[in-house]
Amino acid sequence: PGMGSRGVTTTATREPTPEAADRIGAPQLPFRGFFMEVPRGVEVRLDIEQTDSVAVGRGFVVHPRQPPRPDSSRAPPPPFAISHSAYQIDALSPAAPVRIGAEGIIRGRRIVFIEVYPVQYNPVTTELRAHRTIRFSLGYVGQPTPADAREAARFSAPSFDSLTGRLIQNDLRDDASRGRPLWSGAAATDGDVAPTPPSAGMFRSVPSTGADYLIIAADPLVEAVLPLADWKRARGHRVVVLPISAVGATPTAVKDLIQTLYDAWNPAPASVLLVGDHQDIPAYSFTGQLPGKTDQIYSYVDGADYFPDLSIARLPVHTPAECATLVGKILAYDRDCLPGDWYSRFVAAAYFEDNDNDGVEDRWFMETAAHITEFLEGPKARLTGIAAWCTNSGPHSPYFYNPLDFPHRLVAPGALPAWIEERWKPSAQAGQAISDAIDAGVGLVYHRDHGSETAWGEPPFDVERIAALGNGPLTPVVFSMNCQTGSFHRSGGDCFCEAFLKHPNGGAVGAVGATRISYSPYNDLITNGMIAGLWPAFDPAHETAAGPPSFRPADALIFGKLYLYLYEGPGDYTEGEFNMFHWFGDPDMDLRTTSPAALTVLHPATVPPLAPAAIPITAAANGVPLSDARVALTGPLSGSEPQTATPLMFVAETDGAGAALFSPVHLPPGDYDLVVSHPMAAPCQRHIRAETSSTGTLALDRAVYSDADIITVFVTDADLTGATTQPVSFACDGGDSETLIVSEMSAAGVFRGTIPTAGGAPNPGDGWLQVAHDSTITATYQDAEHGGSGAAGIEDTARIDAQPPALMNVRAEDVRAVRALIAFESDEPTTALARIGHRKQPVTRNRKCADNQNANDPNHHGHKHRHNRTDGFTTNHCRTLAGMGGNGHRNA
Repeated sequence: PGMGSRGVTTTATREPTPEAADRIGAPQLPFRGFFMEVPRGVEVRLDIEQTDSVAVGRGFVVHPRQPPRPDSSRAPPPPFAISHSAYQIDALSPAAPVRIGAEGIIRGRRIVFIEVYPVQYNPVTTELRAHRTIRFSLGYVGQPTPADAREAARFSAPSFDSLTGRLIQNDLRDDASRGRPLWSGAAATDGDVAPTPPSAGMFRSVPSTGADYLIIAADPLVEAVLPLADWKRARGHRVVVLPISAVGATPTAVKDLIQTLYDAWNPAPASVLLVGDHQDIPAYSFTGQLPGKTDQIYSYVDGADYFPDLSIARLPVHTPAECATLVGKILAYDRDCLPGDWYSRFVAAAYFEDNDNDGVEDRWFMETAAHITEFLEGPKARLTGIAAWCTNSGPHSPYFYNPLDFPHRLVAPGALPAWIEERWKPSAQAGQAISDAIDAGVGLVYHRDHGSETAWGEPPFDVERIAALGNGPLTPVVFSMNCQTGSFHRSGGDCFCEAFLKHPNGGAVGAVGATRISYSPYNDLITNGMIAGLWPAFDPAHETAAGPPSFRPADALIFGKLYLYLYEGPGDYTEGEFNMFHWFGDPDMDLRTTSPAALTVLHPATVPPLAPAAIPITAAANGVPLSDARVALTGPLSGSEPQTATPLMFVAETDGAGAALFSPVHLPPGDYDLVVSHPMAAPCQRHIRAETSSTGTLALDRAVYSDADIITVFVTDADLTGATTQPVSFACDGGDSETLIVSEMSAAGVFRGTIPTAGGAPNPGDGWLQVAHDSTITATYQDAEHGGSGAAGIEDTARIDAQPPALMNVRAEDVRAVRALIAFESDEPTTALARIGHRKQPVTRNRKCADNQNANDPNHHGHKHRHNRTDGFTTNHCRTLAGMGGNGHRNA
């Protein structure tokens, strides 16, 4: 059946819990959900506008929904469940084919879960009704809480903006608060960047400024984790390292600290890394039907829900030596990047379980593994797979997947494809194949079958086999999608994932594992979702243009959990799966799937200090411009104490031409680190020095001024060190001229001065620069010896803009009950303030509309602005025009 949404209107109800998607024992019906963002402060309504349904008939007996089966070979199957009360309801169930389900907040964005049931069933009359299409609209009543652009920008983070952009169907944020907190192919200035706490020392108290990467470490492990913190800072992260003694070694203290920093810091933490074992930094205990230990509750900091609001990870190490080993592996993988084709190989380990030997798979282990393997070996991913597959079934011809309902498909599967059976091995050989493949080098290992605290079920692979590995620096990422293998809180030795990570001469660089018994098919859905998170083409339903996908396994796990939610909805088992699966490793580390390409990076070696400077950077891989590369320029600390030192930091991403630009920036004298990184390339580490030279420079602080402005001019020249002052001449093509005496700053050979502008007739020598609209001013410094080439006049120019822009052809286009397109033109780059509301009760919304052309280009005219929103109006038709971008419109 086709499922979709159209329009935005009102009225429908919210059914009481338990949600139908999680009613164990009730008739099991096909289900699918999706997330929608809605404004805060309103009541959300849903209206079913049209359905195309057909009465399938009577005489159908729909099997009751059963509890999921635990992924543990030692756990008995759950008893048969049936809700007799549910089967005594003489009405179609659910009452409506679409309804509003649970709601929550994901990193500042209020979302509701829309549940769609294409089939309804009356268990008394045994009538079945199916819907070919369902047309419905979502709206709200009440006055939305005004959007806070600063607050939304505080929560903006590349990882969450990428993954939520593919899972939330709409976006109510404006352009200023949406997307990466970076500057992609545009100018970045030091005024845009808040001072960044350093990572070179241990904070004994919590700093008041923000950080997007927070590390909480056991006190003895702080020094061992600092190299990782320094690398993350060099890559452009604001990093804070706190010893657990400054936090409190209790789950409540850790949770309260993360909550406090999320609520107060700008930026709010996007990644939190716990460094220490359970006895060093305790896990949180979760209760309910599926109790256990978890770090995931530390990430639930926005709303009364279990949607992650930040990425939480742990290095489960206990001694400084263990910490240094694991940090060394992460840096070797993420920073040093040993080349080789091993990144493009993967191990798929799985079991075709058939305990009654009827040729039909009991679970979905092999189906999930084969589906993923077929994709990864196909044209979209182009990886090479090593299948470690085995079975206790047979011989049979043919074999079949489990025909029972699996939310990832709605039709029963056919016979098992022959290519899968051809790759089966005896159990012992399959286990050995895992060891051989890891020793030879693979980039990814994933497993679907049973698990325990120290071993996989089938193929057999345990902590003893891990200890025997000798893969050295060829360390893969491991997805251990089964029971208990992530039980870092266990006593009596390391769990399976810990053994992989702590291996001193190989093992793994990161791992996903569960801290308790987990369940089929929930594990299969999370696994499918993780692959879709890394490779959107794996599930085209989530292959959108929301930005480049994240290659971080930590992000993939979050995506996989939310993906599970789409197919299973809320409930005890869903919440339990959210809580039990963990990423052990660096939350910021990318999964590499090709040999890292060598980057060619072009940049200036030196720039003038303190004066406004433009720093263009271009990046290419194998001669091809590289887009979406992260460019970070970080400076020396400006204070002696960690609590007060504030290094400068600038971060950008390259555009389609492989270019990024920091301009204008004012760099104090000193050496700056430049790091350009990309998931499929080896990071390029360079240096830029801010220093004066004998080649003089002159720079104005802006390119456009008004007729009531202050012009700031900078001169740098090493030959003038100690000169104290220096003259700079100003001329305006309207006739005025002035001489300004600039003074030497704290940095030797750097001079600065200001001069005001004014309208009116030229009056040379009065200390004011008289200007007129569209005139050009020229500042000149006479360099007596320009870098050894003799005297030279050094100039910079700017334009005067003394008239407001003219707005033309303001209009509303494509006006509907729930949507309107507002468009206008202007004769120059501009921002605009839109007022929308009833004629008698206008409501002003401070939503600026900025043209995306170069505001300093005097030759650019004819600017078109269009904005389209489909996210609905209140009853008085007052609506914020958010994200009014120039030259084009976006359907929300």
